[in-house]
Amino acid sequence: MRASPHIPALRRRWGLLVVIMAGLLLKSAGQGAPVAPGACESTTPSLVLETDTVDFGLYQPGPDYRFQREIRLINRGEKPLRVFEVHAGCQTNATCRSKRILPGQETVLFVELLAPKTYTLSPSLERQIILHTSDEARPRQTISLSARFGYSLEWRPKHLVLHTDSPPATIRISDLLTSAPISFTHCRSRDGRLEVVPAPLKQMDREGGNRLPKPIADFQVGFTQSPAAPLPGHDLIEIFTTRKDIPKIAIPVEIRAPHSDDTN
Repeated sequence: MRASPHIPALRRRWGLLVVIMAGLLLKSAGQGAPVAPGACESTTPSLVLETDTVDFGLYQPGPDYRFQREIRLINRGEKPLRVFEVHAGCQTNATCRSKRILPGQETVLFVELLAPKTYTLSPSLERQIILHTSDEARPRQTISLSARFGYSLEWRPKHLVLHTDSPPATIRISDLLTSAPISFTHCRSRDGRLEVVPAPLKQMDREGGNRLPKPIADFQVGFTQSPAAPLPGHDLIEIFTTRKDIPKIAIPVEIRAPHSDDTN
């Protein structure tokens, strides 16, 4: 029986249709569904930091100021990620809970910032933690740590004790920011029992250079020239400044009996 001359043409058309359908199916399979949060997004190790900037806020220099934070390290790749090295600079510590992170898993990096025990020339503290990993796209990643002085002025003493027969005492105010202008508008005793007057700084204190804290003012505190002898009790000294962070310095004063009557 003789075959129809149209059969080869039909076969070619069906073959072309099959090829087109197969191509569409492969394209659809290659696109796949959207990647869900936390799922693998790369065929190689891929490190994602929870954050690369940590601001610890305000602090005062001293041995007890240790700022700590946990930062999550996430592997968004399809192969295990290795943390080769965690480099912590001066005044910082960093420890990684695990040096190997499986695909889609995470670990924790413990970071610590140590405030200086003494004042420095800079009003802010900025340090870095550097991570070296097997992430081929970003083998080196940096985490920035920062903190700032809580106050721009320091004064001593914080609490003043005066005996009724004591000579005038001195309150010294020092600056922690040598570049910031400052002036003192007025000073007073809350109850009017004390007299607060500015006193000139000594020459050696005025020539201290850029060392911090830098003395900028002395105030003498004594009893007012009253006919009646001062009685034991409490008062408050207030010194007003042009600094926005410390517009007023308040120093409690305890007034005690004369030294001759002090049983302590």
